[in-house]
Amino acid sequence: MNINTLIFRVALLFFASLFLLNSCKEDSDIGKGMLPEGDIVSVVNTDTSTVLAYTLLEDTVSTVGTSVVLAGQLNDPQFGYLKAGFLTEVTLPYVPLRPELMGDIVSVNLNLTLKYIPNGTDTIRDFYGNRNVNQTFNVYALTDTLRIDSSYNANTDATNFYDQNAQPIATFDYNINHNDTVLSITLPYSYNALFANADSMQMYNYSAFRNMIKGFYITPTENADAGSIMYVDLLDERSNLSLHYEGTLNDTVTKEFLINSGCVKFSVYEKEHSQNLTQILNNSQAEISDSVLYIEGCGSTRGLIKFPFIEDYSGFAIVNATLEFRADTSNLESIADYPMIEELLMLKATEDGEVTLLGEYGSYIGVILDTETNTYTFDITAYVQSVINGEERFGLYIAPAKTKIDPSRSIIKNNYDDITDNIILRISYVNPN
Repeated sequence: MNINTLIFRVALLFFASLFLLNSCKEDSDIGKGMLPEGDIVSVVNTDTSTVLAYTLLEDTVSTVGTSVVLAGQLNDPQFGYLKAGFLTEVTLPYVPLRPELMGDIVSVNLNLTLKYIPNGTDTIRDFYGNRNVNQTFNVYALTDTLRIDSSYNANTDATNFYDQNAQPIATFDYNINHNDTVLSITLPYSYNALFANADSMQMYNYSAFRNMIKGFYITPTENADAGSIMYVDLLDERSNLSLHYEGTLNDTVTKEFLINSGCVKFSVYEKEHSQNLTQILNNSQAEISDSVLYIEGCGSTRGLIKFPFIEDYSGFAIVNATLEFRADTSNLESIADYPMIEELLMLKATEDGEVTLLGEYGSYIGVILDTETNTYTFDITAYVQSVINGEERFGLYIAPAKTKIDPSRSIIKNNYDDITDNIILRISYVNPN
């Protein structure tokens, strides 16, 4: 490269730099007069606002309408004791049994089989808690009919449906660590006699069959050990009441009395909250915001969120608003047995005390746990704008999205003195004035 070329390039770079510096002045009005006054872009500001959080007892949660039910018990050191059982009907097989064609009874055997959901399914875990603890379950025959038009819930008293003075018709032990995922429960001869003495109408007519066999209640016996809760798929073809019937006029006949979508079935839960959680619930009743939120499924607890200073943004246009919840992962040993809630659902309170979905037109707003940051982050831009406009003012709720059949729980941190351990309401806004 000759000297003249070098001097030329240096001079060119110098003048280009002057031009760029001059064109980057912050207060330049170039082009301003060409835009309508309302189209001038305002500066977007970002701020955080205080969040108050309260742990509340969950309202009545319906547990009907699910194919999966829960059975078992656990003793969570953070949340307390949880016991899960379920009630279900059975119905007639597709091809009815004809007792009159069987002749005199030689033998009748009944087995109630239940399909436990194994590990590896895409939509639900196989157990919750310490699966290495053996559990004992009782099976009771229902004495009252389950009604399809009734709204059974997590707190339904199962004792209303069977004779409390009667012994269970069967008892079985089960450890979720077993490889066999089908529970087979042999029912006693005293119960088999109902089928042995049944007439053709009871084996053919749905109403007559329901009057004879009203269903079953499966519940664990209380155990002081930690234990676990398993998931049972009642709509799996292997969940049924299997009858083996042998008569003098025919060989052994096997019929499967079904648990199908037309059968009433639902989970029921009993809860005894830990001393710590009880204190937090008492604080919330006194409207004392705690440094933690305790959120648990199975219709146990939910969180109430309030924004005391949201009116400070009155007159501003909200560009974006996010609400971030950070889960407490300090007790890793506890989390190993009791994993955090996979998905949280956000709801809003109404003036008359009802709870509705938050999304526009009543749409569903749920957020999956970010396992890298252990956070749940909701976009609540429209809600914050509506609060500022005076349309909403009763707070938000968070609850497990699958609380009907989800015993999992999360502890949410809300330490006002440390923003890294706080529920964060982050607001981006524009001052239109």
